[in-house]
Amino acid sequence: MQRWRLLAAGKVFWGDFMGWVSSLRLLSVWLFCCSTVGVAAAEPLQIKLNNQQAAAVVSLTELKALVAPSTVQLYDPNYQQQKHYQGISLWALLQASGYQNPADDDELVVTALDGYAPVISLQAVKQHQPLLVFAELSPARAGSAELELRPLAALPAKQKLIDPGPLYLVWPSDPTGSQPWPYQVIKLEVSRFAERYAKVVPKPPVAAQVQQGFRLFKQHCLRCHAINQQGGQLGPELNIPQNVTEYWQADQLPRFIRRVSAFRLNSKMPDFTELTAEDAAALVAYLTQMRQQKQLPAR
Repeated sequence: MQRWRLLAAGKVFWGDFMGWVSSLRLLSVWLFCCSTVGVAAAEPLQIKLNNQQAAAVVSLTELKALVAPSTVQLYDPNYQQQKHYQGISLWALLQASGYQNPADDDELVVTALDGYAPVISLQAVKQHQPLLVFAELSPARAGSAELELRPLAALPAKQKLIDPGPLYLVWPSDPTGSQPWPYQVIKLEVSRFAERYAKVVPKPPVAAQVQQGFRLFKQHCLRCHAINQQGGQLGPELNIPQNVTEYWQADQLPRFIRRVSAFRLNSKMPDFTELTAEDAAALVAYLTQMRQQKQLPAR
């Protein structure tokens, strides 16, 4: 009898102990999520238009005052599911900030917290009307038709969860993700590409293959990589002090560009299987030309 009582007491203690551990884990996750959301939400948005010396710094509250929030339902290729968001029109925000009619060569650089900086045509922004979203709508409780606003859900990325706030750019007319969908957006900058990225442009005369490679580099690579310190900061600089073609084997670099997963495990760089062998060769031709245009920082 005494032994049974001891066993029963042990089971009760063990159950209480495991319940306490489970509660502690839940509390830790909750505190982590709250702290992550708080850090992201505290980041204001910087907006810089053509010829402005300094960027305007705008809080989320001020953004909502500039442009009335709206809701959108769409398929999100990052979450791979239907989502219901609240946000503001990117084009309306640029107009409210003083930008009106885009020139053919006007580009929008969207900078994220981690240095990812895709370059987007202003004509595409005007035509497709993407939104900067900051919240999502979901049922107030299971089975309820009533919706309530909640913070953006954590985004699964490379075996971890990322808070996509404070702002996440989504494209209602682009369910396949062919346009950039940057999250943790902290800066918008309107400029003419040839002025902002002068050190990235190949100098004439430019062969047709180099021109093709330059176009592909702008479309796929510049958002993460820099040439002569101009471009994204998520990936490595590709031209200085050594050009990537100077330390990669010529027959391996095109393969690496198209399928990085065959060379590196858990790389931040995605596979570009949509690129053809001809495309990869053109990118290498562009990078090879840029070896002659190194612009080292002044010491």
